[in-house]
Amino acid sequence: MTPSFNLKRIPLFSELSDSELERIYPLLKRRRYPKGHAVIKEGERGDVIYLIEEGQVKITRASLDGREKILDILSDGSFFGELSVLDEMPRSATVETMGEVSILTLHKNDFLRLLEEIPPIAVKIIRVLSRRLRAADSQIEDLTFKSSREKIESMFIKLRDAHGVADHRGVRLAVSLTHQELADMAGCSRETVCRYVKELKDSGCLAVDDDKRYIFLKSATARL
Repeated sequence: MTPSFNLKRIPLFSELSDSELERIYPLLKRRRYPKGHAVIKEGERGDVIYLIEEGQVKITRASLDGREKILDILSDGSFFGELSVLDEMPRSATVETMGEVSILTLHKNDFLRLLEEIPPIAVKIIRVLSRRLRAADSQIEDLTFKSSREKIESMFIKLRDAHGVADHRGVRLAVSLTHQELADMAGCSRETVCRYVKELKDSGCLAVDDDKRYIFLKSATARL
C-alpha cells in the first residue's frame, strides 16, 4: 500500500511519527467487500487484523438455538480480529459488512512485531480492549437485570453516543438499522422493538429517514 492514504485517520496510528507510519504502509493491504459479506466467521482460525477504512460492520454471535445476537457495530477507523491474533484461539464472533466497506488488513506476524517495536500501538490496543470489556460487562448487566423496555432504551443511548451525528433536527445515527437488527442488539423480540419505536415516534422523540437512519429529535433529550 502506498502512502497516498493518511494513516493518521486510523485512531490506532493517529499519534505515530511520520517515520513510524512509513514502516507501516508497506505492511497493509486494502480489501473491498460488498454488503452482507462475512469478513470473518465465528470459529475460524485467524492470522489477520482488520482496520476499517470506510463503512460499517456488525459483530455477531449465534446462540444455541441459532438466533443472532449483535454484539457491536464498528465504523470508520475501528479495528477487529485482534483477539485471535493475540491469543491464537478461533474467531470469537462473525463480522459482517452492513454496506460496501473498505478494509485494511495487517498480518499477524507484522502486527505482533509492531506491538513490540512501537509501544504506542500496544497502549492503544490495551485501551480499546479495556473499553470493549467494560461494554461487555454493561451488556451482561442489561440482559440480566433490565426489562425489555429498559434494554431497548439502553441500546438506543449507546447507539446515539457511539454513532450519532448532530444535525438541525437533533442527533442522527450514521448507521442504518432494521427493526430486526435492533432486536438482535437489544436481546428482545422484533415485535417489542416495533412497539417501542412506534411509541417514541408518536411522542415526538424519534424519527426515521428514508435510509432507515434513526434521528433522536431535540425533544427526546429528557426521554433518551
